[in-house]
Amino acid sequence: MGNFRLIVWLLVIKCFLNVTSFSWGKDYNEFAPDPNTVALYHFNEGKGLPQDSSNRGNHSTVNKAKWVKDGRFGFAISEGPVIVPTSNSLQPPQITIEAWVKAEQVGNYARIIDRYGVRRGYRLLIDRNTGALHALFAVATIHGTVEAIVVGKERLPLGKWTYVAVTYDGNYIRLYQNGIEVGNKKISGKICYCGDKTPLQIGARSNGKSSFIGVIDEVRISDVARDRLIKEMAVKLEKRRKKIIESRKEKMDYYKKLDAYIKKEEALYEKDNMPLIFLHWRVTERTPLDEGIKIAKETGCNAIWLSAIPAPNLIKRLKDAGFITMANHGAWPTLNPEWIRIHPEHRPQRYVVSAPVMAKSKEPLIIELKNACTKGNPKKYWYVYCKKGNLSFLQDDWEFNSAGKKVIINNPEEGNVYYIKYLVYSPLPYASPIYPEFHQGAVEQLNKWLSRYTPYLDYFLADCVGLPKVHPYIYEYVYDCSPYAQEKFQADTGIKFNPDWVLENFMRLRQGLPSRAPSQEYLSWVEWHVKQSKKFLPKIKKVCHKHKVKVMAYTWGDAWIGAEPYLVSDNFDAIDSFGPNMAMAGLRSYFPHLKRICQSWFYTNPFGPLHNWNKNKKILLYNMLDGYLWGGLPDRNIWKNQEVINEIKNANNEFKLLWLVSRGKEAFKHNITLYVINSWGKIRSWKGPETQFLFSLPIKIKFISITEISKNGVPADADVLLNWGDPNTPWSGGYMWTFPNVIERISAFVKNGGGFVGVGAPAYFKTKDSICQLKELLGIEYKSEKKVSSILKALKTSLGTNHWISNDLPQEISFASQITELIQTDIGDEKITSMRYHVISVPLKKDLQILYQAKQFSSPLVSVRNFGKGRVVYIGGVGTSSDYRNLIGKSIFWAAGKEKLFYAMFSPTPEIYLSFYPNTNTLLVYNGNANHKEASIKIDFSKLLNNTEGRKDFYLYDIINRKKIVSSEPSHLFRISLPPYTIYALKIVPLERREDTINGST
Repeated sequence: MGNFRLIVWLLVIKCFLNVTSFSWGKDYNEFAPDPNTVALYHFNEGKGLPQDSSNRGNHSTVNKAKWVKDGRFGFAISEGPVIVPTSNSLQPPQITIEAWVKAEQVGNYARIIDRYGVRRGYRLLIDRNTGALHALFAVATIHGTVEAIVVGKERLPLGKWTYVAVTYDGNYIRLYQNGIEVGNKKISGKICYCGDKTPLQIGARSNGKSSFIGVIDEVRISDVARDRLIKEMAVKLEKRRKKIIESRKEKMDYYKKLDAYIKKEEALYEKDNMPLIFLHWRVTERTPLDEGIKIAKETGCNAIWLSAIPAPNLIKRLKDAGFITMANHGAWPTLNPEWIRIHPEHRPQRYVVSAPVMAKSKEPLIIELKNACTKGNPKKYWYVYCKKGNLSFLQDDWEFNSAGKKVIINNPEEGNVYYIKYLVYSPLPYASPIYPEFHQGAVEQLNKWLSRYTPYLDYFLADCVGLPKVHPYIYEYVYDCSPYAQEKFQADTGIKFNPDWVLENFMRLRQGLPSRAPSQEYLSWVEWHVKQSKKFLPKIKKVCHKHKVKVMAYTWGDAWIGAEPYLVSDNFDAIDSFGPNMAMAGLRSYFPHLKRICQSWFYTNPFGPLHNWNKNKKILLYNMLDGYLWGGLPDRNIWKNQEVINEIKNANNEFKLLWLVSRGKEAFKHNITLYVINSWGKIRSWKGPETQFLFSLPIKIKFISITEISKNGVPADADVLLNWGDPNTPWSGGYMWTFPNVIERISAFVKNGGGFVGVGAPAYFKTKDSICQLKELLGIEYKSEKKVSSILKALKTSLGTNHWISNDLPQEISFASQITELIQTDIGDEKITSMRYHVISVPLKKDLQILYQAKQFSSPLVSVRNFGKGRVVYIGGVGTSSDYRNLIGKSIFWAAGKEKLFYAMFSPTPEIYLSFYPNTNTLLVYNGNANHKEASIKIDFSKLLNNTEGRKDFYLYDIINRKKIVSSEPSHLFRISLPPYTIYALKIVPLERREDTINGST
């Protein structure tokens, strides 16, 4: 009997723990599953069907909702429904429904959660009449089934994220907004389902009606009433609200002091010695020039770019008002309607693929091609294919009907599929720069146009750097594939053109980069087109200089198609490089002799989802440029918003602060040179997930192709090589690892004292002998590959506890199953989420030291070994955390044999970035976090300063807040209070007297 009572008590305790145990996740606003969670949807898939994270298997089977990139936490959904089949777990007698919502409209009883049949189940929505939360439950009472309705007392705020919840504990229904109770109803019983099979619907009814107009994120359903914990949430949210208000006040104070400092410093410099800060202004009835001048002065811009072929008198007014001026003649030189009107044959052409058509008989098969370009001989430049299974074969027996633009395929095989690769013109009036006649014509046009603006125009903006657009979207630059281009290319190089090069490498950016490494023939095609631009662009520069106007190339900093501006940069005076993206990190090394502009493009709110200055300045901290440009569509209403103007003014002041600290010089770098190996080398550098962990390292970073190593060996200045990427991608290198001498030269480099770091699937390419082509170097062999469906957990081994790389890293590091990258699309910057591949590897060498091992399966995730005099690190995946950033950084420093330098300038506080400018003896500290941070930073002055004069004692002087920050000797650990997204500029000053040394700040 005693044992029975003990068991009963244990069960009671277990039930109590199940009811009360609860986790808000890493962020208390982001839900995590516990034993009472019956459904949990984070919506972070970004595509496809939302999955249940509760371990109850309540996955959606239908998703008609729109995916939204900027949810409360990552991705979210808008305008459902998401439909989940009903199950026993979704029919609890008591319940809690929680979600984060941002409503844009009230709607017609807009559904948040709906699992309600005819007097069966539950529903949470917005009340059509009051705009408040509305809950409906079917409750089985002693008097029968009752429809219980509760409507909140407060209207749900529009345009703001709100934490909403409803609970039913068998006696009370309670509604909550941000953890505060806004309505209740007393009713006893259990929720009635009575065999009803109505599915769970999120965001709308299953027929699409009563749609929630707004965004829904983090939906959780539980089988208990969580009232106590929801009320605790109210306390936490209130504390957070007060902290945000306090932080905002501190940040406003910081910006006031920064503004005063910049005004004082600006007075010491001539305008020509200050950075260029452009305001892009389009003169319209809604946005007259006077308003643009006023806003430029208010925000601190010293230059104005007038687009859309401005009148000369407008440029003169800008010059008279004291601004540096810039204008462009449309998207010249290649977007040239005047030239194309007379010379339509100069429009660029590209290949497209027709829709596949199945032959239903042996009768001739007719395929219509509406937009086909019939110039040249289609039989020579078009390709007709028959597809059998997974194989395609060229067909010769076909003819072209030019009158109807039809391809007639003779004697088709019944049941087979046929398709055509054919040429189309650019739908826009672009001219291809490969035609010599166009070169001369464009120069004459530009000479005539510029003569109107002398001497008021300072910069002419040349678009496209000589590359044509061949698609109506703004970013689609592709080489001209016209018959003329093909014949000229073959005559110059001896290589026959292949349309597959262009079809594979044509970039619709939302589809990502090519899946395979480029062929050598395609690289020759790239090089040939670059040479055509190099023949054309000097002529543009010459005519501009004739009119005393500088040429600014309007480029995209993209590394998309291989003809990036740095390959033709000698033909410009300045670069306007699109941002934000990681390509900014390479601009200074690309254009060492130019004024550089990194453009910040916005359409509505420059600090909204399409642009984030906070992300830009994080990169500028290490790679400072000489200019910035605020652009977009200023005829929108953003200029009526004083908050936007204030934000731009603050950003401009921060940009000026960075320039005053850097004086246009490079940030401090240790004597370590890292070469990133991929299939493209420099022409597609600073792209991919790994670059977010490299830009902040105080080392020299260069890019090299596998082809270059095969031909010329490892560069003499290399200290460490890095190869990263998924299997068979352009990043890891694919087939190029079979090139002559590559393996031998890399192995010899490491054996003689160099370092090598491999991330993901380095040197992955299957041959009859191996999969990992660097297995002798890395000490591992690849066994298999698979998509990672969940976050990969790396657990530290006993060896990892004692190794320098991992000894101060956490016991567990997460490798991402998905990576979100910021790319550029036709409407601005877009986040693209892609699934990662994980390669399961097995140890090959006895001296391999495994520092981290996969939790899910036995596979090394971080391993190291010595190879001759050199060092090798293998990291089995890409992460997203600051711990992973330190793992990459420490791996590179260890591979270089220079571990001590890693801590010369270091912060253990996550999301704190440090850079040092020796020319001004100034340390920059940036809090890249949305929260206020009490940051710790450690500085080894002897490794940063060339001459410490025997001194060991230094203090940091905060030039904005005008205060001294002192550390205890000899640790040199400083503590700084940083508001969100702020930069502190700290002068390094030697202490004059020993008695000045105290702990803390003075």
